[in-house]
Amino acid sequence: MKMKHNLWTLLPFAAAAVQTALAAATPIRRDAWPYGPLSTNGNQIKNANGEPVIFVGTNWPGSGETMLPEGIEFRSIADIVGMMKYVGYNFVRHTYAIQMIDQIYENDGNDVTVQSALLDGLGEANATRIMGMIHENNPQITNTTTRLEVLDMIAEEEKKQGMLMHLDNHVSRALWCCSHDDGNAWFDDLYFNVSNWHRGHRYMAEWAKNHTNIVSMSLRNELRKSTIKSDLEYNWVTWWGNVSQAAENIHATNPDLLITISGLDYDIDLSALTSQANLLDAPYVNNDMNYVSNAQSMPAMYADIENTEFGKANKAVLELHAYKQSTYYGNHLEDCGAIQAGLYRFGFNALGESARPDGCNNSTDFSNPYSCPKANVTLPTLLTEFGDAMDSSYANVTMQKCLRDFTTKNKIGWAHWSLAGSYRTRQGVSFFNDTWGLTNPTWNEYQSKDTVDNFFRPWIQDMGPTNLEL
Repeated sequence: MKMKHNLWTLLPFAAAAVQTALAAATPIRRDAWPYGPLSTNGNQIKNANGEPVIFVGTNWPGSGETMLPEGIEFRSIADIVGMMKYVGYNFVRHTYAIQMIDQIYENDGNDVTVQSALLDGLGEANATRIMGMIHENNPQITNTTTRLEVLDMIAEEEKKQGMLMHLDNHVSRALWCCSHDDGNAWFDDLYFNVSNWHRGHRYMAEWAKNHTNIVSMSLRNELRKSTIKSDLEYNWVTWWGNVSQAAENIHATNPDLLITISGLDYDIDLSALTSQANLLDAPYVNNDMNYVSNAQSMPAMYADIENTEFGKANKAVLELHAYKQSTYYGNHLEDCGAIQAGLYRFGFNALGESARPDGCNNSTDFSNPYSCPKANVTLPTLLTEFGDAMDSSYANVTMQKCLRDFTTKNKIGWAHWSLAGSYRTRQGVSFFNDTWGLTNPTWNEYQSKDTVDNFFRPWIQDMGPTNLEL
């Protein structure tokens, strides 16, 4: 049986990562905001003072073709961060591409300048114009400023205004995410070089040490089946082998960081981990999995997260997404009971039975929309992407109301998709306007002030103290 990057082939690498982790420096407690390093305790994330912290925030895209955070050509970094501060956010999930780190290694360890990144991503005419706009609104960014220096500036401004920066590896090749045929979908996909992925993680985990408000880092955004390379084994075994190794890799590099683990089918499903089902034949939300053909003759395998080095160090956090176009949720858009039961079944059951929605039934059938099986692990679980068009009807969308209710009741951290009301280039379109963005296309106003004032701000207030207040 051909197994590419599966659990068995990765065991020697995992052992080496464990030895490195054991030799890593002991995390140092910091006596100023945000009182890191953070760690997990049961279903909570806690600061170094033992206080539970709750993330509430948004996503700031920066993994497009220019590999620069969107919007800085329209507003100053301080103004953009100020817009997020007004809403009440304390957490910003920043997307980045592994290609950015690949280029640093190809350039003798030197990062690419903003000017060069724009030229490569946009072409000469647009690059010159956008560079001028960036410098006009952010005079500290010049022709010699690099991409990571811009991210340094943003991290410092977010810290100043009381926000955490979460590093999210969104893609390998820099482009809009996500689809089954974009080459970024699954381990060893067209652009998804696993060795470069690990190298990129190590680089960013090391870079994060420069900023005390970077307390967490993800592994990969929205893993999914590739339709470009049909020989890749899309299943729970391959998933766990790769993500556990990657998490050990990050933990060995920077033991302070929380590590967020995402699931399958565009990060809808983490049920095999939370239920501790046999990875060889565990149920799954969709019907496109390449199950191991002779699973019945093989010993059971489990995502034993509690016995990993990062798990034993209390650094493991789960993350899930929920959209109206998702495999499961798209069939239950007006049924809040089914939406919340799905959230619980697919991974939020790791929070414990106290998070079990009222609409659950006692069915053990995974395909039953109201089935809510008990988890066999207890871990913090975040909702790191959700969203819809930002207009006056947002507050009346059943799914958004259900997500708000579920996260508020259970004090679940969340990050809305997204901040960006426009993209320099996306899917071949220059100055792509996005109605799902918090900002308008020119980033000088909110796309829907009504939604900000009457939905998001009250939602954050209802979450109660986050222990991330400045």
